[in-house]
Amino acid sequence: MAAFSGIGNVLMLTGSLYMMEVYDRVLPSRSIPTLIGLSVLALLLFGFQGAFDGLRSRLLVRIASVLDGDVAERVFAAMLRLKRQAGTRSDSMLALRDLDTARGFIAGPGPSALFDLPWMPLYLLVCFAFHVWLGVTALVGALVLVALTVLTDRLSRGLVTAVTVATAARARLADAANRNAEVLGAMAMETPVRRR
Repeated sequence: MAAFSGIGNVLMLTGSLYMMEVYDRVLPSRSIPTLIGLSVLALLLFGFQGAFDGLRSRLLVRIASVLDGDVAERVFAAMLRLKRQAGTRSDSMLALRDLDTARGFIAGPGPSALFDLPWMPLYLLVCFAFHVWLGVTALVGALVLVALTVLTDRLSRGLVTAVTVATAARARLADAANRNAEVLGAMAMETPVRRR
């Protein structure tokens, strides 16, 4: 993952370097063959970048699948053991849902962002190399994004926990209603349970 992220992040400089070369070489000389050569090279590099991003995504999906295959049976066994020991006092399905959430995170964009994060200083250095004010603007933008991320996390942490608890309670109620559908119908309790 680190190697694919490294290559992909270096290839992300293609557009900037292409424009720099166009302004430095092509415009002053008005050379059409140079423009065509640079454009073909840039298109090839963009193709490689897309291929590496695709490979990285497939690799993450494969890692998530292997993790699921290695851990799912143990989590399922633990879920059944918890249900036998704690009875109705626990939400034994929570462990399986947590495994699904972890698998979804690994297969999603989260790990890619974590592998891309160490490359931010390189991009800032490149921006400073182009021009000081460009670097300062990029640095201020990066700091604003980090501050907004931290603020969002702090403001939403309690809400996310509340939603998780409510979702688990809703899933338990739906599961119980599904198991006892005939009883709910016979006792005319479908409407109150549905409202709840």
